[in-house]
Amino acid sequence: MSQQRQLAAILFTDIVGYTAIMQQDEQTAVSIAKQYVSVLKQFVPSHGGEILNDYGDGSLCTFTSATEAVRCAIEMQQQLQTEPKVPLRIGLHIGEIFFEGGKVFGDGVNVASRIQSLGQANTILFSKEIFDKIRNQSEFKSISLGQFEFKNVNDPVEVFALANEGLIVPKRESMEGKLKKRPSTKRRLILGASILVLVIASFLIYRQFFRKPVFSGSDKSIAVLPFTNLSDDKEQEYFAEGISDDILDQLVKTTDLKVKSRTATLRFRNTKQDPSKIGIELGVSTLLEGSIWKSGDKIKIVAQLIDVKSGDHLFSEVYDRAMKNIFEVRGEVAQKVAAALSSNFNTRLHSQDLKKHIPSPESYNAYLKGRFFWNQRTAPALKRGIESFQQAVEIDPLNATAYSGLADCYSALGYGSWLSPQESFPKAKAAATKALELDSTLAEPHASLGYFKFYYDWDWPGAEKEFLKAISLNPNYAIAYQWYGWYLTSRDRFKEAEEMIKKAEVLDPLSAPILTDMGFSYYYGKDFDKAIKHFRSSLELNPNLLLTHLLLGRVYQDKKMFKEAIDEYKIVLNTAKEWTVALAAIGNIYGLMGEKQEARKILDQMKILSDQKKFMTPYGVALVYAGLGETDETFAWLNKAYEEKAHWLVWLNLDQRWNSIRSDKRFAPLVAKVGLPAK
Repeated sequence: MSQQRQLAAILFTDIVGYTAIMQQDEQTAVSIAKQYVSVLKQFVPSHGGEILNDYGDGSLCTFTSATEAVRCAIEMQQQLQTEPKVPLRIGLHIGEIFFEGGKVFGDGVNVASRIQSLGQANTILFSKEIFDKIRNQSEFKSISLGQFEFKNVNDPVEVFALANEGLIVPKRESMEGKLKKRPSTKRRLILGASILVLVIASFLIYRQFFRKPVFSGSDKSIAVLPFTNLSDDKEQEYFAEGISDDILDQLVKTTDLKVKSRTATLRFRNTKQDPSKIGIELGVSTLLEGSIWKSGDKIKIVAQLIDVKSGDHLFSEVYDRAMKNIFEVRGEVAQKVAAALSSNFNTRLHSQDLKKHIPSPESYNAYLKGRFFWNQRTAPALKRGIESFQQAVEIDPLNATAYSGLADCYSALGYGSWLSPQESFPKAKAAATKALELDSTLAEPHASLGYFKFYYDWDWPGAEKEFLKAISLNPNYAIAYQWYGWYLTSRDRFKEAEEMIKKAEVLDPLSAPILTDMGFSYYYGKDFDKAIKHFRSSLELNPNLLLTHLLLGRVYQDKKMFKEAIDEYKIVLNTAKEWTVALAAIGNIYGLMGEKQEARKILDQMKILSDQKKFMTPYGVALVYAGLGETDETFAWLNKAYEEKAHWLVWLNLDQRWNSIRSDKRFAPLVAKVGLPAK
């Protein structure tokens, strides 16, 4: 079983003189213990903490927030001054902990315990790591008691006392605890010689019987789990996720490892699932996991590489850095991973990467926030993503990755018809072009340009060239395979499309959107049963994917299963009542079923939304008229869709909802103008 490590604020408690109290008056001791346990169970959970080890007259608790740990300590001491009073001392520290055999261990636990041992009744003592987190908070008053040398702790530890009203601040000269004893000169010589002998003996024993954990597999593959945010500010989730994404990108660029895409691991964010099981699910031999603690311009990153087969930690490193030096960590972790797996590390590419423009910490922070919103893929989140990426380039106009993020967000808003094609796709092109001007090695902007040329310019050779360029620059970029798969589907190249989407699936085996894409390709290839199978599998992974429900409804509609189709469309409309794509789908089927009044209600709703300046794609309005059998109105709106460069026109040949007008002499010229192959 592998150790589960994490960074935490550790709170250690101990009832002073409890054994003596028990010997003198058992009834009093029992009352004190009951009072203590009651207060502990009341206040630790209320501050987001967890009681891990209970020692009877003391306990070990952990918190994800240093601030909340200190607040909990204060409230406990205040409550314990009521009868029966409990002479409790508390010690706090921030450090890495791990779990084994149901117990918690780690150097951080040891230090917290040692700090607590210095205390007296009604004291709260803590390390400098805690002090650094609360020093600027006026609610806390603290005093440094100086440095102490503890048993089994290598370096001296500066200890602080909380001096809030009602708390005791112990005097240095009266403090006793688990401290190192200073031996006499003679004893030092004897001790030194003994230590030397012990070190030599230990080395020989270690060399003979022990070894450093070595990678047990042969398949050099890795997944980077989203790092855990341990900062006091829970909104820093985007930062933790962004750092893990950046480390992933470095692994892709500088090593020859098989690296799972970032979307493959998002479902494991903040999971407590055993790493070995996660690795098996993802089909990788190693996992990189970690945690991040960010405060101001300081950041602490814990990264550890786990061998999925053996459960061994191949390495565990702590990186204490200033924000301005954060980019160094990405390469250091990638190099450490490569060494642990005996993989090649491309020092030339790493050196080139370090020579590139490094965004300012403020710009980088805004960029990470933008990526966090982009990963959510909803219209409100994408718009917030644009705000964050725009802020990033305003702070630092040379931040190429932020321009790439802008391109992605505008492309997604255009695809979903949340913005008009004229408002979204040209902005995506401009941002992607700017990103490549600043850094021609980025794969993502090439994919965005391919997306633009496919959906808006209808430049078919140009689109394919850009998609292939993106894949060549980053063979692990699953989205490039997805988008290229859509392109190939639109060109009736279904076998090639299936191959591309399967490559995306290998990179991201648990991706609901990729399963949807495969179903999408099967649907347009008229393999309806396979399409339904993939859409249902996608919804098992994520029942909230609106596009999947919409496409499943389309399959049911083509199979004349109208009730089932309407049920799927209504699921979408319950969430996205004003989404033109969903309105068009249900308006079209109402017309086909002869429910003309319901179809016209949809047209009325579309007009009202359009009058309210909500974008209504003409392609969708044309679909409702096609369902009603009003051919002239259908073509009027299709021509309007052509004038407005409606991106859905790339599916004219394959969208079965146009079957009723395909024989009309006006249809073939429209297909030709879009540049689709003649049928």
